[in-house]
Amino acid sequence: MDGVVQEVVEGGDYILAEVEGCCDPPSSSVAVDDGRKEVSDYKPRRIGQMPQMNPQQTSQILESAKEAWKGGMGIWPQLSLRERSDALKDFLKELSKEREVIVQTLMWEIGKNRKDAEAEFDRTMEFCYQVLDVVQTDPDFNGQWQTIGLTRAVVRRTAIGIIMCLGPMNYPLNETYATLIPALLMGNVAIMKIPTVGGLAHLLTSKLMTCWS
Repeated sequence: MDGVVQEVVEGGDYILAEVEGCCDPPSSSVAVDDGRKEVSDYKPRRIGQMPQMNPQQTSQILESAKEAWKGGMGIWPQLSLRERSDALKDFLKELSKEREVIVQTLMWEIGKNRKDAEAEFDRTMEFCYQVLDVVQTDPDFNGQWQTIGLTRAVVRRTAIGIIMCLGPMNYPLNETYATLIPALLMGNVAIMKIPTVGGLAHLLTSKLMTCWS
């Protein structure tokens, strides 16, 4: 796992903070009076590194987002809804191949058991595909003729600009994608603030986004 996460952050001009998961098996245990055994020395396990950005780097990210948005005339906002949908489908297809390593990352970093970690990944994928289906079939997103006063026009939902996505540590994948995927589908540019704890899974997905884009 550490090799995968390390590869994502190599080459960036960032301070890297060590991320430890709990825990490697204890090397010893001691008996207590009632016959049970008490673990004496659980040792945290290094599972990756998290880049820490300074204010200047954060400002650069905002400027990059402004350039990508470009007043609604950027490349992503100007793609058709169908093109954005197809692009995100390709990304989700690649993401599904990384299910096991992301599940393990969730288990080690935030202490989820395997059942809950798998459920978070699968529920996230299901949500993303449901959003794609709604966007492609609901007339509100594809445009429909409406009469407003004396004006007849095609009315449809559209992007509003730069969106900030914040993910919590307890559901870092699911809660973030619940904001991120709809925002991207509409043509918005997204800045994602990953959680301090629970962010390694997003480093894995950012690697996929880099390769896919």
